Amino acid sequence: ETLKEVQSALGRLLELKNKHAAENEDVRHKLAAVELELHEIDHEGEVQNVQYFDVPWRFFHYPRAEIKLSSRHLTFTTSVIDTSGYSKEYVQVQSETVTPLEGGLSLVEMELVTPHVFTSMSGKVVVASK
Repeated sequence: ETLKEVQSALGRLLELKNKHAAENEDVRHKLAAVELELHEIDHEGEVQNVQYFDVPWRFFHYPRAEIKLSSRHLTFTTSVIDTSGYSKEYVQVQSETVTPLEGGLSLVEMELVTPHVFTSMSGKVVVASK
């Protein structure tokens, strides 16, 4: 009789332990997400949004890419980095539009082109803000 009571109590304690471990894991994930948000807010360096592009070469058309990125702050800089590996940088910004969003953010839309046939286009666009 006492052995059954001990086994029952042990089973109940194991259930509580597993439930507590699962709840504890959820709290740890939420805490890590909040710490990351706070780190980005108090971050002294630049906060960057990056989008990569890779367009193969064409027979009769120039390679083109459309990029949409949002800034994280009101003031920001935009950089286009050519990673195609040619001796010259061929990527050109054909158009750039900045649209203000709520909360002081901005949406940056760019149209990129490499004005050469038989030339692939690859690189990244970086929107960096402080």
